[in-house]
Amino acid sequence: MERLSNSAYDCNIAMRFNRMDVATGYVAKTAQTDFAERHAKWGRALRIVDVELNGMRMITSDVAEVNIGVSWHRANESVIRFSRVSQRWKESGNGWKLEEEMRVAGSPGLFERARSTDGQGGDVELRPPRIDMGQL
Repeated sequence: MERLSNSAYDCNIAMRFNRMDVATGYVAKTAQTDFAERHAKWGRALRIVDVELNGMRMITSDVAEVNIGVSWHRANESVIRFSRVSQRWKESGNGWKLEEEMRVAGSPGLFERARSTDGQGGDVELRPPRIDMGQL
């Protein structure tokens, strides 16, 4: 469990400081392309303010779930947003590797893709629909 904790901490701290080269070393080979696309705006259009490990649990002897909280804001806004992320890690022959992650609560937009095509050869920005749940 200590090796999982160290790997999850190191990977998420690297992401927080936009060291995607370091973070990618903790990602399973099969998930690296998706990981790069999902984090393409981190450090540029999205600024990560803080990342905190909220807990982890073993699912099987070689698969674990790690829950993190991410405080962030868009580079062109000053509104701090918060998202909860669940990550699935798997123990392989060379240590624990991140296989999958998804936002499970909080603000949408943390994992928006950088670009996509519109089917006519042009690029289109992808943005999740804006949902305001109310403000105090």
